[in-house]
Amino acid sequence: MDTQIIQDYDALARRYVELWNGGDDGERRRSIRELFADDASHVAPRIAVRGYDELEARVARSQQRWIVEEGCRFVLRGDPNGHHNVVRFTWEMRSARGTIEAVGTEILVLGADGKIAAVYQFSES
Repeated sequence: MDTQIIQDYDALARRYVELWNGGDDGERRRSIRELFADDASHVAPRIAVRGYDELEARVARSQQRWIVEEGCRFVLRGDPNGHHNVVRFTWEMRSARGTIEAVGTEILVLGADGKIAAVYQFSES
């Protein structure tokens, strides 16, 4: 594996966070395929998914619950950082009133092609 993957960590984190904020089915599908490897995994405290179909379903459920039903929005908090093939950043989920409803940290493991191979999500609140 090339240990010197060059990546614009901020741009990658922003694209990743924006994916969770919505869009139609086609946009969501396209974004997932652009960002993730075809067998990528996403692991959170109470859920683990793998592959495009499961990732799409996971993102769609989150969008329906938090964006559509609750009127929340995910935003990047602070500056992403990383090295080699790992990127780390923190996000906030804000209500329509602007209050912070949740905070989490994402660890993205990138493949040699720069696509996300695995995500480890840690919820702080």
